[in-house]
Amino acid sequence: MNGRSRVLALIFIMALVSLGVGGICIYSLYKSAFEEERQHLIEMAQSQARLINAVLSTDSRENLKKDDPENLQTALETLREARQEFPGVDISEEFVVAQLSGDQILFWGRRGEIAGEAPLFTLPFSSDFAELMRLALSGRSGSIVAADYRGEKVLAAYEPILKFQLGIVVKEDLYNIRKPFRNAVFLGFPAGAVLILVGTLWFFRVIGPILQGLRESEDKYRRFFEAETDAVFIIDPATKGIHDVNPSASKLFGYSQDEFRRMKMTDISAEPEKTATSIESVAFGRVTQIFTRFYRKKDGTLFPVEIVAGAFLWKGKKLIFGALRDITARFKAEEQILRLSQAMEQTASMVMITNLEGNIEYVNSSFCGVTGYGREEVIGENPRFLKSGAQSRFFYENLWQDLRAGKVWQGEFQNRKKDGRLFWVKSTITPVRNSQGDVTHFMAIKEDITRQKIYEEALRTSEERLVQVVDSTHGWVWEMDGEGLYTYSNEAVKGILGYAPGEIVGKKYFYDFFDPGEMEVLKEQAFKVVHQREGFQGFLNANVHKNGRRVVLSTSASPMWDSRGQLIGYRGVDVDVTDRMQAEEALRQSEIKFRSLVDQAADALYMHGVDGRFIDVNRAACEISGYSREELLRMNIADIDHHVGKEEIEMILNQVRPGRPQIVLSEHRRKDGTAYPVEIHVGQIEIAGKNLLLGMVRDISDRKRAEETIQRAQKDLFSSEKLVSIGKLAAGVCHEVLNPLNVISLHLQLLLRKRKDDPALQATLAKMKNETARIEKIARSLLLFSRQGGAELSPTDVNHELQSVLNILQKEMSLENIRVELEFDDETPFTVIDKDELRQVLFNLVNNARHAMPRGGVLKLTTRKFKSNNHENIRIQIADTGTGIKKENLSKIFEPFFTTKPEGVGTGMGLPV
Repeated sequence: MNGRSRVLALIFIMALVSLGVGGICIYSLYKSAFEEERQHLIEMAQSQARLINAVLSTDSRENLKKDDPENLQTALETLREARQEFPGVDISEEFVVAQLSGDQILFWGRRGEIAGEAPLFTLPFSSDFAELMRLALSGRSGSIVAADYRGEKVLAAYEPILKFQLGIVVKEDLYNIRKPFRNAVFLGFPAGAVLILVGTLWFFRVIGPILQGLRESEDKYRRFFEAETDAVFIIDPATKGIHDVNPSASKLFGYSQDEFRRMKMTDISAEPEKTATSIESVAFGRVTQIFTRFYRKKDGTLFPVEIVAGAFLWKGKKLIFGALRDITARFKAEEQILRLSQAMEQTASMVMITNLEGNIEYVNSSFCGVTGYGREEVIGENPRFLKSGAQSRFFYENLWQDLRAGKVWQGEFQNRKKDGRLFWVKSTITPVRNSQGDVTHFMAIKEDITRQKIYEEALRTSEERLVQVVDSTHGWVWEMDGEGLYTYSNEAVKGILGYAPGEIVGKKYFYDFFDPGEMEVLKEQAFKVVHQREGFQGFLNANVHKNGRRVVLSTSASPMWDSRGQLIGYRGVDVDVTDRMQAEEALRQSEIKFRSLVDQAADALYMHGVDGRFIDVNRAACEISGYSREELLRMNIADIDHHVGKEEIEMILNQVRPGRPQIVLSEHRRKDGTAYPVEIHVGQIEIAGKNLLLGMVRDISDRKRAEETIQRAQKDLFSSEKLVSIGKLAAGVCHEVLNPLNVISLHLQLLLRKRKDDPALQATLAKMKNETARIEKIARSLLLFSRQGGAELSPTDVNHELQSVLNILQKEMSLENIRVELEFDDETPFTVIDKDELRQVLFNLVNNARHAMPRGGVLKLTTRKFKSNNHENIRIQIADTGTGIKKENLSKIFEPFFTTKPEGVGTGMGLPV
């Protein structure tokens, strides 16, 4: 082979070598570029997924909730803003975001373009052109060479974002990947030798920008990683070891990054088992998860965190991305909100929250319990349904004016319950402001003060009555503080000391009115009493009237205490006892002269003023009344004589003149409560310039009894005289009655003999004959009573006579529901007695018993034989269940014509025989 051939061969060989080397190099470069591009796309897809997930989870997690129809638009808006700030992919690469809706795939973004309210385009889920997105939306991640929605072959990486129901595909056309190498083939063979020489240089020039882009991308994500305010952990799920952390994690936990890299997540977790389970769940689930756990800082502090975690591939190795946020403040806030909510539900106060228009958004249980309305009835309503009409329109206008001005309003309402009953509430309405200070709601806290209102009304009425009583009393009612300064005075002080209450209250001390000559002694005595911190009575003290007159007061008071038991002053009353003191002084001056004379008097002597209070009494007054002298001097005439009052005393003063006493009959009452009649000689005397009444009281009980005895004797005498007259009249009547009665009796006997053939007539005539005989006996009894005739004695069967009387009255007693019980002694002997008189007495007694039982009862008749002084006697007992005879009338039952029946009804029991 010549040189040309060798050159050509060499050239040919070099060309072949160049072609082979170039082909190998190009193929190697293509495979390398293809793998790098694939890895690059995977990293980009995962990075974009992490970025989008982190951005959306971190910045929008409070707004994005699963299955919320507004989630997608909110997520896309957030994604659009993030894409504008971090494009994240080369211009030749296509970044696609889509959503699965039914059997359609909605494409919402591509090449940096994010759709608005409508998707950019849609494809069926089963379409061959949707294979890439179908894989992503199925929850898978990885890379593939396949046709995209245009039908073009692409190298694509796909990654799911299941939390937001999105799929991400980052792809590159194979044409674009192959194009440089295809061009290199066409251009490289002619320059094979050159390529061999400069291949290395060319390789680095081609690969350099790619590596630089990767480094820049890694730096960009590293800056984002380190700038994240949440603690971010990169975790190896196999070992649970911490692969990397950002500075925020070190700041939150207190460990350095180097310390973290030597630790596991379970080392810092307060719940290691739950943490390990969560890591495995995230690693195998390929789903971003959010959960809450408790972790422990380096100093041992426990705190709650919210974790957003997801799995991703890094250089072919699965790692876990976890963002931890300290939610201690939120946790405490939620606990506080829960406590406040429970407190509002359990408080006895009514709580109501309204919006700015006044419409109710919340009421607690107490509100429902008091008003009777349920929550569902009031939510959304205006509280005006509670109005009772007691408050005016201006009242509510002023209320809303204060609330709209941001002021707290306090006041009282009268409202109406659901059942129509009225009730009072004390309400505090407070504007509720947000973090910007704007009023968003109004909260009303109401207390039911209906009972308080009732008590206040009762207290007001009681106070009015007390004021009326205090003002109407003649005593000076006052109050003073612990220093002795008057804090209250009624109007009576003007009549006692001449000062108006306004001149005293807050200006005068109690000792300012003391008589200067006695001030020091009185002050010492007064402070001694006050320092004992007890009540006192009858403290006598001399004071000076506004006009200079000396006034003696009797002071009684009680201490006043505050809620802590501290003495805050005294409340008391002063009574003007000047007149009494002067009278007592005058009496003391004259007492020596007439005390012995007065005490020797047999009659009781009482001296008293116009007010009826005793000024002096003698020994006889004490003996008769049963009171001691000291007791009587504290009493009033009305205490022993209920017929005497202030008006009667004034009338006596007007009628009685000195030296001209009057005699009054009355009734006094002793200490033991017994009443006794008195004769009072009352006269008017003057002592120390005061008109007084002196009463000489004589107990006339004996005289009254004597007068009653005389009256009874006179009455008895009159009755005796009347009986004599009646006896004479009865004798005349009896003589006149007996004559025709004898004729009637004779004819009855003749009829009985003639009409023996008629038994019925015989029985009737026999009864008539018996009654005629009884009339004759009564007439003869009257004659005997009037000493005009004589009694006819004969042996008599007492039991038979009793039975005869019962036979006569049996019909009446049966109609009057009177049951008769008989206990007759069959061995009673015959007694010599006038049968008619006995029968009349028995008739009167039985008839009287019948009248004593108008509503029925039991009449018991008993006869007994007994011996007394060796003589046989018969005892007849007639007992009834009627009203009985009063004890004071038992001695009068044998008096003729004595009866307790009304005048003109009855003539007595008929026992005098």
